[in-house]
Amino acid sequence: MSDGPPTMGVEEEFLLVNPRTGHASACAEQVLARYRHHGPLPDGAKIHRELRLTQIEAASGVCTTAGELRDQLTAARRVLAGAAAAEDCALLATGTPLGPGAVEPPAATGRYAEIDAAYGAVVADYEACGCHVHVGVADPDTAVGVVNHLGHWLPTLLALSANSPFDHGRDTGYHSWRMVQQSRFPGSGVAPHLPDHAAYRRAVGTLVECGALVDPDQTFWLARPSGRFPTVEFRVADTALTVDHAVLQALLSRALVRRALD
Repeated sequence: MSDGPPTMGVEEEFLLVNPRTGHASACAEQVLARYRHHGPLPDGAKIHRELRLTQIEAASGVCTTAGELRDQLTAARRVLAGAAAAEDCALLATGTPLGPGAVEPPAATGRYAEIDAAYGAVVADYEACGCHVHVGVADPDTAVGVVNHLGHWLPTLLALSANSPFDHGRDTGYHSWRMVQQSRFPGSGVAPHLPDHAAYRRAVGTLVECGALVDPDQTFWLARPSGRFPTVEFRVADTALTVDHAVLQALLSRALVRRALD
């Protein structure tokens, strides 16, 4: 934290598809192995795998201005797109799969295998992709206090981001089918109003202990104190179609945090 505006960062999840058919392509491991050959990432930026090998994530570093964030997201998308193309894949910025007849995703391993075992059919075809925004705050108690003020704004952030009307070749009738899929999980929706971070940890711990969540990082709350960074994490938006849409989500999220702090 500094005396200026809160810092911000963005995690963008993408689908990997066959560029000719639009079907899901389980090439995440190959893309992860190759992306370093397609240009350096900005300082602090990282590439990760996701729940399915048909997905991949690019995370920006810590940014203080819209211009800096835009440059980081643009560079990461360019690197990922190049690596995917080299593996005969295409990077798709959409919240849910477009192509019909998705190929059965390979079995997950490690923590992802635990999630598969816990949620069964609910997660079997879950290839949803979001745009997650992190906004810096001073401490965990402040993060909980900020989250308490955000709930009534989250539907607006979702509406502005909606980018998942299709699912495996069918029009779902929803602007954000991703959100419908996400609502099936325990710990989804708006986080409960809590007095401090100790109460937050107890609430999450109870959900883990009773088996509703695999681990404390598995909450699907649309805004939450981050378990890894000194931030408030917004998880409400679908993956942004363009970099500018992602930057807009970040700026609006940061403005809401500043309002809550006031």
